Parts: sequence; C-alpha cells; structure tokens
Amino acid sequence: MAGLWGTFYLVYGRRRKEPLNMGKKSWKYSYANGVLVLFAVLLFLSAPFSGTFWGGLLFHTSMAATVAGLADWYAVVSLFRKPLGIAYHTALIPRGKTRIIGILRKMIEEELLTVPHLYQTVKKHSPGTLIYEWMQKNRKEIVRGISLFLSGTAAQIRDSEWIHAERFFSQQFIRKTDWAALLIYMADQIMDKNRTVDFGRLLSSWLQQILNSDMMKSFFPLFYDKVWKDYEEKGAGRGVVRSLLENQKGVTDEAGGELIRSRLLQWAEDLGREGTSARSEAGERLIQFCGKLHDDTLFRSRANRWVQNQMISFLKQHPSFLEEIRQKLTGQEQIKKLSEKLTDLLLKKMQNQMMSEEKRKETDRWILLQSARAIRLLQRQMGKAAEDELLRYTGEDMAHMAENSVSRDLQMIRINGSVVGAVLGSFFYLLMHIPKGGLF
Repeated sequence: MAGLWGTFYLVYGRRRKEPLNMGKKSWKYSYANGVLVLFAVLLFLSAPFSGTFWGGLLFHTSMAATVAGLADWYAVVSLFRKPLGIAYHTALIPRGKTRIIGILRKMIEEELLTVPHLYQTVKKHSPGTLIYEWMQKNRKEIVRGISLFLSGTAAQIRDSEWIHAERFFSQQFIRKTDWAALLIYMADQIMDKNRTVDFGRLLSSWLQQILNSDMMKSFFPLFYDKVWKDYEEKGAGRGVVRSLLENQKGVTDEAGGELIRSRLLQWAEDLGREGTSARSEAGERLIQFCGKLHDDTLFRSRANRWVQNQMISFLKQHPSFLEEIRQKLTGQEQIKKLSEKLTDLLLKKMQNQMMSEEKRKETDRWILLQSARAIRLLQRQMGKAAEDELLRYTGEDMAHMAENSVSRDLQMIRINGSVVGAVLGSFFYLLMHIPKGGLF
C-alpha cells in the first residue's frame, strides 16, 4: 500500500507552481502518469496472488513496468527540475541556461542561415526577377537616386581628363586605362565627409524600399520555412527548437520571416545614419576593397578587365553616351534627363537578362554571391536577437517553456518505457518457468 501511495505522490503530488503562464497547458501528465498508476495498482492487487502462475505473471509484469516508468519519470523530470529534491545532476536546463543560450546562438549563426540554404531558395525564387519587378514599380525613385549621385559627382566628371568623349572612342585607350584607380577615386568621394550627397543614406533609402515591398514580405516566410526544413532533416530532435519557437513564442513561418526582414530593415536604416555600427562596417568594407585593389595585383587586373569589357560592350551599343554625359552634366534639368535615360537603359538591360533563362540564372548567381558575402551579418543579427530574447527569462522559465513544447514527445517516451518494462518483465518471468517443466 505504501508503494502505491508513493507512486501517486511522485506523479501527482509534487507539482510546483509554475513561474510563468507560457501558453496552453499540455496533457503531459495525464496519459503517461495514468499508465504508470495503472501498473502500480496492478502491482498492488496482484501481490497476494504472486504465488500462482497467472498471479505471478501479472505481478512481475506490473512490477517491471512500474520500475521502468518511475525510472523514465525521474530521467525526464531531471531535465527540468529536481525530482524528489535531489540536486545531483538534475535540473539540467535551468542550471545550463548560459551554455544552452550559447549553443542556440551558435546553431543560428552556423547552421541555420547558411549559403546552401540561400542557394536553394534562390533556385526556387529568382531574386533577379524580384528586383526587376521592384525597379519597374519604383522607376521615379531610381531616377531620383541617380540624379543625386550625378549631382554629387558632376563637377569631378566635367573637370576630369578621362571623361573627354573623343578619347573614349578608342578601345586601346579603354584597355590601357587603370580603372581600378578610378574606382578608388570614386570610393574616396563616397567616404569624403564634405561630399554633397550622402551615398550611404541614398543606398539606405533604396534598401528600405526593397525590403518593405510586398514581394519581400512574401519571400522571407518561404525562406524561413526552407531553412528550418533543411535543418530538421540533418538529425532527430532538431525540430524541438522550432516546436519551442512556434508553441511557446508564437514564431510561425510568417513571424520568423518577418523577424529576418525586420533585422535587415534595421540594418538598412542604420546604414543611413552616421555613427552607427552598420555605417562603420560598410565604410570598413569599402576601405578593405580599395586596399585590395591597391595592393593585390591579380585582383586589380581582374577588376580592370571586367570594367574594360563592360565598357567596350556598352559603348558599342551606345556610342554617343559619354559625349552626352560630358555635355549634359551642366544643370539639374539636364541631370534629370540623363538620369531618366540611364534608368531606362538599366531597366532594359534587366529586362533582357530576365527574358533569357541563362542570363537570369547568371544574374541570380551574381546576387547570390553578393548576398553570401553579407549573410554573416544577418547570422550575427539573428543570433544576437535570439540571445537577447532568451536572456529575459530565468533558467526555470526556459525549462518550463521547453517542457511544454516537447511534452507529447516526453510523454510517449515514458509510456514506451513502461510498456517495454512490462514486456521484459513478462518475458523473464516466463523464461524462469521453462526449467520447471513448462510455462503452464
């Protein structure tokens, strides 16, 4: 009788007051504890008849099931609390809060948002097509941005020797010109604190418009779902984290995608403000790029060849373009007209790229390459966001959320443990009766 009441006390009598109402109460106690109590009752009822064959079979079966069930109960509860007040190697989640947060952040930064995930998403959802559609809908904004850029550099373009159109008609001149030096010069203009146009703010404005578009709002939930599915396929138990986020924090695919988009949007906004980490990091990357152009001979040669090939190809199609630049950069009205022409040329080029499957894939690969270089930034942003969110909770709160999130799985583990114990108890009891002349 004491054993029976002890079992009732263990599974029903030691519940503590939960620290937070973290969501809908699960059925984590009902079935598993019911199975355990059932076997304990059978153990109590069969004890007086254990001397008979059938009574002994029921007694040994229920005893093995009860012991196995209690062992599994202890193991499961040890993850979240101190069963029976035992502190040795128990309450693993509350005690390991710092380590768990570190593991979660590392998982997000190194395993979730990776280049392969980005590549698989790009294959299904062409970013080049998304950008082209955005450009079509925001032509006026592109014209405005190009106008601001040309206004900020008009004086340098008009006064520079390299812009005289008659010299540009010679491919020999184009191939002999050190375009890497010009790129460094343009970077210096962008970094100049006395510049007329804040190029960082201009880029920030463009990025914010792209990220706020309906296309991007629908793209990121699909990306988020793809990332998790790939992650879960790598091993059993990896779906626990997603289940925790969905059940306890309400982070659905839509909410997860919106979280990624909002983090990128915050970075884009910071890019437009002086003194922010985003602006500083962008400046450092630009300085590194210029340094590589200046010091790395092979990289400088490749950059020059790329610019040369692009210019020769473009000028063959538009031979009067450079002359128009030199003549028209004299006033705002001329600059606006030139900006409109540049925008139309850009849209036409993008349209041609999108119409050809091969060229579209080439454009997507280029966008993927640029995105892959920046994905580390997003990984750090998401990892920091997850860490900041979890630091708000105590170790006990985290244990409670985790327990609620996987309660059904844990319950099945306990039920399976009791059933396996019952089967083994019956098997060994029957095995013991074979030497006695038979089972019956």
